[in-house]
Amino acid sequence: MGRVMGLLFVAVCLGPGCGRQGEWEITVENRGVVPAYILVTTGAVGMYRGRVYDSPEGKTIKVSAGRGETVVRTVKVVLGKNEQLHKLNDKLRGGKRYAIIITAEGKVETSIWDK
Repeated sequence: MGRVMGLLFVAVCLGPGCGRQGEWEITVENRGVVPAYILVTTGAVGMYRGRVYDSPEGKTIKVSAGRGETVVRTVKVVLGKNEQLHKLNDKLRGGKRYAIIITAEGKVETSIWDK
């Protein structure tokens, strides 16, 4: 009986999407015309960093990804000589995407949604 349950667990876990349910990701999309530099700090004390140099207009780029849960601590965006630092402390769970969008006006918007 134990062997059958073990095989059933393996079969279920090998099914579509089983391994990806616990993954989160952080993306950035620059909708402006000025290339952007983005630095994101995550983790319990903000010690993990993901960065993008010269994010081009209209392209979504994955900044960071992981499993389980994390906290998005800060998002720093530099557009030319304009620098913005956002202190967020947003919790990000597995199966979610944290989207950072730089608007055409240069404002930073963030949202969390299902992947």
